[in-house]
Amino acid sequence: MNELSSPWKVARHKEKLEAYLRGEPVYPVTLELDITTACNRECPGCPSASGPFSRNLDMAFIRHLFSLIGGRTKGLLLTGGEPTISPIFPDVLREARRSGFEEIAVVTNGSFLAEEKVA
Repeated sequence: MNELSSPWKVARHKEKLEAYLRGEPVYPVTLELDITTACNRECPGCPSASGPFSRNLDMAFIRHLFSLIGGRTKGLLLTGGEPTISPIFPDVLREARRSGFEEIAVVTNGSFLAEEKVA
């Protein structure tokens, strides 16, 4: 039988399970957020490279999302396509820190790490 969740993950976040059982809201441990589908590479098998067009999340949407879960969700994983291409990439990082995310990671191909807005 397929498991719906890993017992290991549930055991690592006992406080969330207890909150759920008390009927309290439970927020994710980590949010994975694709801020853009644009990418400067065409890696085989990548869904971002195969799309006919690219999309970017709106900063107003991100602010609203962060206002709902920021401070309650500790981790943020920015990804996409290539998140450093997004024109709002620096703003998203600033807003994430203001909203209380403690751990922020970026999945990137590294092409733009030397650019000032990324650094």
